[in-house]
Amino acid sequence: MATEESTPGSEMLISGGGPPVNRILVVTLPGNPTPAQRSHAFAFHLSCFTELGGCRDICQLLPLKPIWEDQVSYQPTENIVIPQAVVENPYCGIK
Repeated sequence: MATEESTPGSEMLISGGGPPVNRILVVTLPGNPTPAQRSHAFAFHLSCFTELGGCRDICQLLPLKPIWEDQVSYQPTENIVIPQAVVENPYCGIK
C-alpha cells in the first residue's frame, strides 16, 4: 500500500491490482490536497496485524470509502462511481 502526493494540478487516483495474496493499492493525492483528503489517504490502521486471523480485507488497513468520496468530489465532471464492493463493505467506512 502506498499513498503519495503528485505534482500540482494532477488528478487524484486510486489504483490497485495483483492477486488477493499480494494485493497492491496506491492512492495518489493531487498536488494540493485538502487536509481531509490528506487525512483520509494516510488513515492506515495496522491493528489487524496483531489480531487473531490477521488482515483479511484491504479496507481493514485503509478505509477506502472516504478516499473514493474525495475523488468523486475532486473530479465531479468525470462521472466517477464508487465501486459497489466499497459501498457495501463495512470495513471501508471511517473507523
